[in-house]
Amino acid sequence: MRIFVCEDDPDMQFLLSYILKKAGHLPVIIPDKKSLFNRSSPEADLILMDLRFGDDYGLDVLKSWTYECPVILITGVQNPDLQGQGNALGIIDIIRKPFNPVELITYFKSLSLK
Repeated sequence: MRIFVCEDDPDMQFLLSYILKKAGHLPVIIPDKKSLFNRSSPEADLILMDLRFGDDYGLDVLKSWTYECPVILITGVQNPDLQGQGNALGIIDIIRKPFNPVELITYFKSLSLK
């Protein structure tokens, strides 16, 4: 599965890329909103979107995204309304930081089985 990793922090980019590769996926690092919107087509099977994506708010970025693609939101923000806000934007799950990398590998392996 080709997964866009929309994350601005280089350390988190590296970690998420490692986790996705271990789970058998092809991560594509998208470091900012401009890089995401410069894509000419929806080349991803899934988007892994940081809620605080550089200078942008991840939900606002998704509101502007014109392609249909499932999204998993990753955040350290504890907001019970987040899932409800995100459902209309294609968010299928929320991963909370801090996370256990081994558990995340297992989680992403299970996605490839669906």
